[in-house]
Amino acid sequence: MEREVKKAFETQGFKDITVDVKNGVVRLTGTTPTGARRLEVAVLARSIQGVRAVEDDLRLMTAKR
Repeated sequence: MEREVKKAFETQGFKDITVDVKNGVVRLTGTTPTGARRLEVAVLARSIQGVRAVEDDLRLMTAKR
């Protein structure tokens, strides 16, 4: 299942996200530019067959000043 999740993320261009899968639980770490993108990532992970839960440890990118 981890391979399927990672392939789906690569296809969608989610390059700054690390995916770990254990016992059907997907843990997402890394950064996203917006809250909407963060939600999109979680929805994609949940859509993969066999995923039981998603742990969202993603951080939003901050603007450089």
